[in-house]
Amino acid sequence: MQRVSSHRLMKSKCPFCKSNDLFICSSLNTKAVCVTCNNCGATGPLKRNKVKAIKAWNDYEKYL
Repeated sequence: MQRVSSHRLMKSKCPFCKSNDLFICSSLNTKAVCVTCNNCGATGPLKRNKVKAIKAWNDYEKYL
């Protein structure tokens, strides 16, 4: 896992618990990545790369 709370593309906190303790998780089987909150376990959509995963996380609150 890679911490992303200081990543320049990351602008959103966790939409569920408002934590900044966020990580990029990757799957070796599918080669997909997502952003995950280390505080509450919320997980963003699986994407093909880190930039798309962070963008999807940043857009997460629009759909709640």
